[in-house]
Amino acid sequence: MNTSLNWIKAMVPGLECTDQEFRDAMTLSGTKVECFNAFDKNLDKIVVGQILSVERHPDADKLVICQVNV
Repeated sequence: MNTSLNWIKAMVPGLECTDQEFRDAMTLSGTKVECFNAFDKNLDKIVVGQILSVERHPDADKLVICQVNV
């Protein structure tokens, strides 16, 4: 089963632990932890932009030209 640690913290008031502490506690309780994915790492490499306009490419049917503001 996949669960979010943030979701678990929202459901269990007062639960304050690190990722590693949570994994260790789950393992000690007999719950098998197959993997743990930290999706909040490397967020500094993400660029967010706003699409200003989308137009058809004049010479290609399957392409569009987008103007973006980043």
